[in-house]
Amino acid sequence: KGTSAEEEIIRLRVDEHSIGFQPLQMRYVDGAQSLLLSSANPVYGIGADNTYRYPGLFGLGTEMVLTYYPDSLKEEIILKDKSLLTTNNIFSSDGSVLIDYLINISANLSLSVGNTVLQPAIGEVYAFNTSSVDAGSEGLMILPQPRVFERNNNFSIMTDYLLTSTADGLVMSIRVPLSFLQAAQYPVTIDPTLDLNHTKILFDGDVLNCTGPVCASQWQREPGLLAIIVGDENNTVGDYVVRRGVIDWDISGLPKNAD
Repeated sequence: KGTSAEEEIIRLRVDEHSIGFQPLQMRYVDGAQSLLLSSANPVYGIGADNTYRYPGLFGLGTEMVLTYYPDSLKEEIILKDKSLLTTNNIFSSDGSVLIDYLINISANLSLSVGNTVLQPAIGEVYAFNTSSVDAGSEGLMILPQPRVFERNNNFSIMTDYLLTSTADGLVMSIRVPLSFLQAAQYPVTIDPTLDLNHTKILFDGDVLNCTGPVCASQWQREPGLLAIIVGDENNTVGDYVVRRGVIDWDISGLPKNAD
C-alpha cells in the first residue's frame, strides 16, 4: 500500500485465498508489565523496483522494508539505534519487545504448526517458531522462524511469534529479547520473511569446520576424507570457523501431514 494508514499494508493472495498483515505497534513486555513504545505511524511508502520502504513506521530511526521475490516476501524491520528504548526509560535487559500485527485471514485458511491448527480463544496466547498457512490439507505459505541480526550481520539470533485472539481480531507478534537489543551493535534488523513456496523446508544453520582431533572425528564420513565447507565464513571462535549456509529440500511429492 502507498501509505501505512491504509488497512493491511501487506496482503498476499493465492487464487481465492488471502491473508493480510497490518502493523499495529511496538511494545515492551516483562511479565505482567506492558508499555507502548510506538504505534504504527501513517507514513507514505517509497517504491523502487521490487522494494517498498516505509521510513519512520515506528518513529524516528525505524523503517520497514518489503522486498518481493517470485517465491517469498522479505520483510525487514530496521532499528537504527536504541532511541525507542532510551526515550521510554528502558535500560534493563529483562523482558521482550513485541512487534504487533493485526492479521486478516480468509475463512477458508488456517494457521498451523505441524498438525495443530492455531485457534486461540479470546485472551489466549500461542507461542511458535514456524507456521504454515493452509487451505484444508494444502499448504500455501510458510512463516519461517524470524531472525534478528545486528550491524554487518556480526551476530544473529532466531526468535519466535506469539498469536493472540483479541476483540479486534487475531494479533501476531514478533518477540525479540530485550537482552539482545540492549547489547547489539546498531542498526538491528528483524527479519520475518514469508515463504510463498510451500514445497520447501528451510534450514538455516551453522556448519563447523575445525582443526582439532574431536572435530575431525565428528565431521569426516570416512577416515582420510576432507570435511565439506559450506557457505561464507562468518567469524572464527578458537579453532572453529563458523560458516553460514542454507539447504532447501523439495518435498512436493509428500502429503502435507506425512510423518
